[in-house]
Amino acid sequence: MPDDLDHAMTRLEELQLHYGRRFIKAMREGGGRVEKDGLARLEAMPRRTGTPEYEDHVRRLMADYPQHYAERRVSRFELPSTAGTLLRLHGLIEEAHDTARWPGPRPLFGTVHSGRVNAMAVTVDSPVYFLLLIENGVFGFANLFAKAISRAFPLDLGVDGSTRHSADPDRAVARIRAEDADGEELRRRFLDLITTYAVRGDPHHAESYFNEPEREVLHAGLLDGMELFVIAHERGHAVLEHFNRAATRPIENAGEAEYLASWHQEFEADGFGLTITAGTLARFGFQALFDFAACCSFLAGMEILLRTVDVLNTGTIAAHETSTHPPPGMRAQMLQTYVMGVTGVGPEDRYFADCKGLLNVIEAYWQAVAPNLAALHRAGVRPVPLTLG
Repeated sequence: MPDDLDHAMTRLEELQLHYGRRFIKAMREGGGRVEKDGLARLEAMPRRTGTPEYEDHVRRLMADYPQHYAERRVSRFELPSTAGTLLRLHGLIEEAHDTARWPGPRPLFGTVHSGRVNAMAVTVDSPVYFLLLIENGVFGFANLFAKAISRAFPLDLGVDGSTRHSADPDRAVARIRAEDADGEELRRRFLDLITTYAVRGDPHHAESYFNEPEREVLHAGLLDGMELFVIAHERGHAVLEHFNRAATRPIENAGEAEYLASWHQEFEADGFGLTITAGTLARFGFQALFDFAACCSFLAGMEILLRTVDVLNTGTIAAHETSTHPPPGMRAQMLQTYVMGVTGVGPEDRYFADCKGLLNVIEAYWQAVAPNLAALHRAGVRPVPLTLG
C-alpha cells in the first residue's frame, strides 16, 4: 500500500528531526559538547543526503536484495553507511526466514538521537507498518564493543607459521589486566569507547583503529549477532502480537506514540530475537552457542554503558530497570532460562561456556576502567542524558 508507506516515511523523517533537535538542545543545556554547526547540519540533512547520488546509492543497495521487500525505502536523514547496514541486516533475516507469513505490521527502520540505549517501536496509524527506531549510537557502540572483545584475545603463531586467534577467555582476561603496552592499549581504547558515548553522546567520535585480519571472524560474528538481535527483538513484538496488548506513550511534541511492552513481553521478544538471530547466522556457519553468547554480550554492553553513566553522574552504580524494561543482566539470565526450556540443557552445559567466557572478558574490562571513571566523576566530568528507555 504506497499511501501507507508514504505516510510512514513522512512520520519517520519527522521523528528523526524531532529527536535530533531535542538531542542538540539537551546537549547544549547540559553543557555537553556539540559542534558549533550541529543544528545547521541537522536541518541541512534533507539537502545533503536527499541527492540524486544518494538515491542512486540506495537503489543499488535495494537491487542486491530479494524483490519481496523491495518496497523498503530509506529516510533522507540516514547516512548511506547506516542505511546499508539496516538494509543488509533485515535482508539477512528475510532471506533466512519466511517473514511473509509473520503476523503484525512490518517495520520501517530509522536511527534517532533518542538518548535511550535501545530501540523502540512507534505507531503510525497504519495496519501495514510500524517504525522501528534505533538509538543513533547503538550500532556504532556494538561495532567498537565487539572489536574490543575480539582484540582482547591473543594471537598465536601456529607450527606452520600462520597466525591464529586464541579462543581462551582466561588469556584474554589476563591481557586486559596486564601491566604492559598491550594491556594499557586495550584499557585505553575501551575507556575511550564508553566515555565517548557517555560524555559526547555518540560513540562514533571514539578513536578509530583496525583489527588484525585474524580477529575479524570473531569481531564480525559478534557484531552481526548483536545487531540482528536488536532488530529481531523489536520485530518480535509485532510477530508475537504484543502491540495488541500493549499500552502506548505519546512522544512529546511529536504527535506519535511509542509502544510500551511489559517485562514479560520483553523476555518473550528476547527469546524470539535469539531464535531469529541463531537461524540467520546458522547460514554462515555460526553455531547456536556462539549466537547465544553474542546476544548476551550485547545485553552486557548495555549494562556497561549504563554503569558508566551512573558512575559519571553519582560515583555509584544504580539498578537499571524501568516499568517497561527489566535490567539487562536479568534479561540475559532469562535468555538462558529460555534456552534451557527450549533445548532441555542444564545450566552447566557446554552450550553456555562460550557465553560465560565472553562475559568474563567484558567484566574484566569494566573492572579495569571503573577506577578511571570514578576519577573522572571526581574531576567533574558528567554524561549526557543516556537511559535504558
